[in-house]
Amino acid sequence: MSHTMKAFWQDINDVVESNHSKKLPLIDALNRWTDFCRVEGNFFRLIDDQGYTIQFCFEETLPDEVEDATYLRVVLVDFPIPERRGCYSKLVTVGESSALIEKAFSVGANPQKLDGLEFSLWGVVDDHG
Repeated sequence: MSHTMKAFWQDINDVVESNHSKKLPLIDALNRWTDFCRVEGNFFRLIDDQGYTIQFCFEETLPDEVEDATYLRVVLVDFPIPERRGCYSKLVTVGESSALIEKAFSVGANPQKLDGLEFSLWGVVDDHG
């Protein structure tokens, strides 16, 4: 679908803010994500040519002793929908996150193109615990 997507991110070593987003082709987006320092709170966002956003955020810092983190389910993939004041999201593995970047480049970052996502409203507090 898209040859390039706008990207911005926050990594322990590098920050690109949304107002200074960079256009990246797929290979550069995958390389940027692969080179990320895997620390809780770091995020990587892509915006397609239709204005849809897909973002990836580490929910946990990867342990130093893990050699292959592809199977660890520690990445929250999130599709913000500002007009509905919420987002579609799900927790995925590090390996699945790379596959989702590839999929976003091929079909766009529209959450309706992916299965297994849950919608949640922003700012809603779960007071059941």
